[in-house]
Amino acid sequence: MDYVLLFLARLLRRLGMACTVYKKRHPEKSDLYKIAYRYFEAYERCYEKRYESEYGHFRAIIRATVWKYLDCGIMEHGFARARCPGCGYDFFVAFSCKTRFFCPSCAQKRTLIWGEWVSGVLADVDHRQWVFTIPKVLRKLFYKDRLLLASLARFRGGHHPGTVPGYFSRQALPSGHHHINPDLR
Repeated sequence: MDYVLLFLARLLRRLGMACTVYKKRHPEKSDLYKIAYRYFEAYERCYEKRYESEYGHFRAIIRATVWKYLDCGIMEHGFARARCPGCGYDFFVAFSCKTRFFCPSCAQKRTLIWGEWVSGVLADVDHRQWVFTIPKVLRKLFYKDRLLLASLARFRGGHHPGTVPGYFSRQALPSGHHHINPDLR
C-alpha cells in the first residue's frame, strides 16, 4: 500500500499538482456497476444456451473478475488506513479489486503505474512499433483454442541491420484482459 501512495504522490508532484485531499469514489453509482449488479447473474445463467457455441465455455476468471469488481471501492468490503507522505493527511481507502481492464478505476491506476515502469525500462533511442491483429474470420479459432494464442505470442519478426531486437507484446484476450510478454534486451 505504501509504494502505491508514494508513487501517486511522486506522480502528482511530477505533474505539478499539490497533494490533494482524498475523495472517496462511489463505484455503485456508475452505469457499469449498476448493469453488472443487476444483470450479471442472469447473463451467467443463460450463457451456455445463448453464447457458448459461438464464444466457447464460460471461464471462471470472468465470474471472479465481475464479483471482485462489485466489491471494489466499497468500504463495507474492506479498507485500509493511509497517511499521505507529503502532508501527513490521514484517511481511509477502500480495497480495490485489481482486476485487469474491467474495473475502470483499477485499469486507470494500472495504466499509470505501467507507463511509469515502461518509461524507466525503454532506452532513450528511437523505437518502432508494429501492430499485429488477427483477422475477424480467424478470431473464433482463438476464442476456442487458447493454445493458438500462446503459439501466436511466440512469433517474432526479423529486425533491421544496426538495430538491437527487442520484443514486447500485449495480447488482448477475448475477455478484455491483456497479457503482457516483455523480452527486452
